Amino acid sequence: RFYSRIVEVEPGDSEALDALERFYERQRDWEALVRILTTRLALAPAGDAAVTLYARIATICEEGLRDENRAVDHYRKILEISPGHKEALDALARIYESTEKWVEFIDVTRRQIRVTNDRNVKALLYFKCGSVMEAKFGKEEDAIRYYDAAIKTSPSCLPAVHGMRDLYLRKQDWARVIQSLELEVKLWQEDKERAGVFAQIGQIYGDKLGDAARALHYFESALAVDPDCLPANKALFELHFSRQEWGQAAPLGAALSQKAMREGEPSERSAFY
Repeated sequence: RFYSRIVEVEPGDSEALDALERFYERQRDWEALVRILTTRLALAPAGDAAVTLYARIATICEEGLRDENRAVDHYRKILEISPGHKEALDALARIYESTEKWVEFIDVTRRQIRVTNDRNVKALLYFKCGSVMEAKFGKEEDAIRYYDAAIKTSPSCLPAVHGMRDLYLRKQDWARVIQSLELEVKLWQEDKERAGVFAQIGQIYGDKLGDAARALHYFESALAVDPDCLPANKALFELHFSRQEWGQAAPLGAALSQKAMREGEPSERSAFY
């Protein structure tokens, strides 16, 4: 009580402010603590000292008071002083994403991209923008531009590759789907995953483009990487069966009957047998 009266008389008394700050923090009286820090802020010189106080107040508003709007106000004040302040940008992006304020999220994420030097992090930020453009605004062309920027920034950004692939799948742009899958093959280290992607490419050539020769090439590529690749073995069996190439179909069928037919619908298994 006496320290509070001191501050009323002399707002800049550092001893009283320190004592009150410690007390309110121990008591978890966040509103009172914000008042004390706001008093200190009014007395602080512009620059780093003000940024530190704004950051502390914003954290208390977000985590202690659960008042995201006040937190946003203080994080934005940090950016007025220091436009490239990473922690403030990260915090705003987190809050805008959790509160689904997508326009603001895109704006702050673009600012993060401008101040980020790590290529992998930058690529992931581009991917996030693309994902929001696609899922929340339905702007597929904008999404493609962001996914493309992510891949150009870091060719190993698998989420962007998958985003591009899935978007072209929905558009049934098979040439672009294949292009995305061929890029994906280069990113996987595991033989099983690479073989699975080769099999997907083969299925597109066979089922969507009617190019049996190219389909066969990719199925064989899949089996060269992983002889047990189930999709490739199934597809090759169906291909040889449709061509009545019984000599090639029979060993594949025998192998599949031991492993593949434990899965799938009963009707599919009975049709296979």
